[in-house]
Amino acid sequence: MLGIGRIGMRGDGTVGPKSHHLQAYEFERLSQLGHRQIDVLVTHDAPYSLIFPESGLHSIQSVLEDQRPLYHFFGHYFGDTCLQMCYLNHVTTTWKLAEPHFNKKASDYTLKAGVMGILRWTDRQQQHFELVDAPWLAEYNANSWRML
Repeated sequence: MLGIGRIGMRGDGTVGPKSHHLQAYEFERLSQLGHRQIDVLVTHDAPYSLIFPESGLHSIQSVLEDQRPLYHFFGHYFGDTCLQMCYLNHVTTTWKLAEPHFNKKASDYTLKAGVMGILRWTDRQQQHFELVDAPWLAEYNANSWRML
């Protein structure tokens, strides 16, 4: 399993590095992955240009192409929309999970299906991912969701 936090800089390159952008030492560690087998990739941002032109991270795209994990999970885009797709490497099932954001003006807004899932893993041949769509999700709102 590999995790890549943070986000990519804007495509125009005019924004200098900030603490939420991938840092040089992180790029260095990613370049040292070699041929390690990665089964699950979890990232904050998306692969470069997957969601919007010139958004996302080239590093994520490289890991998906080189290591070809079975699953990739990320967030960061589209609020409470959940998307499933087969990545261009034809191996990785990619999930853009829904964001657990709450509208502070609508205190009755609760978590929706798609903000979390369960990956059941025995090995690379026996595994299954499913979204959590349970009634108890509706019990969590802006004031209580951190108690999950």
